[in-house]
Amino acid sequence: MSYILTGADGRPYESDEKGQWGGHRGTKIYGRLDCPSALRAIARGGYARQRVFFAHEATAIAAGYRPCATCCRERYDAWKAGRGSVIDVPTQVRIELAGPRILAAVRAVTTPRRLGTDIIRCLDQVWPLLREQSARTGHNVVVYHSGESGELVIDAGVEVPDGFAGRGTVRRVDTPGGEVAVAAHYGDYADLAAAYTALEQWCTANGRHQAGPRWEVYGDWDDDPARRRTDVYFLLHPLAGP
Repeated sequence: MSYILTGADGRPYESDEKGQWGGHRGTKIYGRLDCPSALRAIARGGYARQRVFFAHEATAIAAGYRPCATCCRERYDAWKAGRGSVIDVPTQVRIELAGPRILAAVRAVTTPRRLGTDIIRCLDQVWPLLREQSARTGHNVVVYHSGESGELVIDAGVEVPDGFAGRGTVRRVDTPGGEVAVAAHYGDYADLAAAYTALEQWCTANGRHQAGPRWEVYGDWDDDPARRRTDVYFLLHPLAGP
C-alpha cells in the first residue's frame, strides 16, 4: 500500500510509509495524528479535503507549517515567541528528466574559500547587461565543472528563457539535459553540503553514476534563511540496457 505525503518543498509524493504528522493545507498548521482539534474538524466535514501528511515533523516545518496550539502546545509557544529550535530536515532526492536552461553567465576559476565572493562578482556583471536589454529573467544558477586540484571552475549566471545578446565576459551557457538526481535544500547557502551528501549517498545506494557537471538553482530571496530554497542537480549516466 502506498501513501501520499507532502515533502519539504510542499509537493506531494508517494511513500510506502504512513505519515507520522498531519497538517491542514489552508491554515498551514501541523500536529499529531490524534489531535483532538483536527479530529473534531474532520468529524464536522470539509477539513479532510485540506488534510496533508508528513513523514517527519521537520519536514512540516520546512514546508512552512507551524505547530498546532492544541496538541503541540510547547512547540506552539516557542514558535509564537520566536524561539523555535532548529531541526535537521531530512533531504529528499527526486529523479527528473531535465531540459537545458539557457543562462547568461560569466566563467570563473575559484576556490572553495573564494566561491561566494566570486559568484557575486560574476552575477554583478550579468545582471546590468540583462536589465539594459530588458531580458526576461529567471533564477540565479551556478554550474560547476571539473578543475585542477583545489580549484573550482564555475559558470555563474541567470536564466534567460528568451535569450539575450552576449557581450564581453557574459556569454550563453546551457545547463545539460537528461536524467538528473535533484535535492532541495532549505536554509543558509553555507549549509548546502547536506544536499550534496544526500545526492552522493543516493547515487551510491542506487548504483548510479554522475555524468559531468553539477549545478545549483537558487530560489527567490527570503530574509528568513530557513525559507531560502536551493535545488542541487546531478546529471546521471543513462542506465545500462538489458
